[in-house]
Amino acid sequence: MQTRVRRWLPLALLGVGAVCALAWILMPPVRRGPSLTQLESVTPGMTHEQVVALIGYPPGDHRTDPQRFSVSHHSIKRSAQHRQEVWLTDDGILEVYYDVDDRVVLSDVRNTKDTRPPWFTQQIRRFMP
Repeated sequence: MQTRVRRWLPLALLGVGAVCALAWILMPPVRRGPSLTQLESVTPGMTHEQVVALIGYPPGDHRTDPQRFSVSHHSIKRSAQHRQEVWLTDDGILEVYYDVDDRVVLSDVRNTKDTRPPWFTQQIRRFMP
């Protein structure tokens, strides 16, 4: 009986390891923070509280990897008379400018492009249907 267990135990452990590795590869990437749709929903006239409620997060860096460097085109006009808040996400960047009454004057959403090479699991997922 012990020889049978000794023979099958390494194979069983190898099988469990293979199943875990396959599950890890097939698992969708974890994303956190607001989506691009939420960022694009900000409109002029909204209050600061409405913007935060709509986005679901306070202003700040909500990227999955804060060390991630992304590229985006930056051509918004800045004004010293407007207060600015920024949301950084995996999908894009939102800049919101408020007037003295704390209402949105201008919001700018920009898509970002991740400049890092894809992870090994992302490369494998590319070839899956």
